[in-house]
Amino acid sequence: MTQVQMKAVALLKSEEQKQGASGAKAKAVYSAVRDTLVSFCEQNEEFADAVLQSAGTLGACCEKITEKCGNAISDLDLYARAVEFYFPGAVIEMKMTVYMSKFERDAAMRDAKSQSSAKVLDLRLEDLLDLGGV
Repeated sequence: MTQVQMKAVALLKSEEQKQGASGAKAKAVYSAVRDTLVSFCEQNEEFADAVLQSAGTLGACCEKITEKCGNAISDLDLYARAVEFYFPGAVIEMKMTVYMSKFERDAAMRDAKSQSSAKVLDLRLEDLLDLGGV
């Protein structure tokens, strides 16, 4: 299954189960958690498989991750809990970047896309043969 297909299936799965979020907190985070999980599915095929094969619904996920959050929870903690719901042991990392304008951000995004499409695999014979200590 391609990444695009996984994204579509994950999004469909989440939309089918939208009714599952009943608590006020779960409803409040539902859309953001859905969008973030779809993004994670695009990034990682193994995580996408875990989400697709999970019996847990997105609504149940939102209920569980907001269960013990009190009156507030950081985005990072919220998404980490959501990832843990579908794939125990998985961790997330957040990177924030400031841009001085929308145009600077758009240029950086274009550059990142062109660089990611031209990734180079750098292998040394020593790495393959584990000759580092010889």
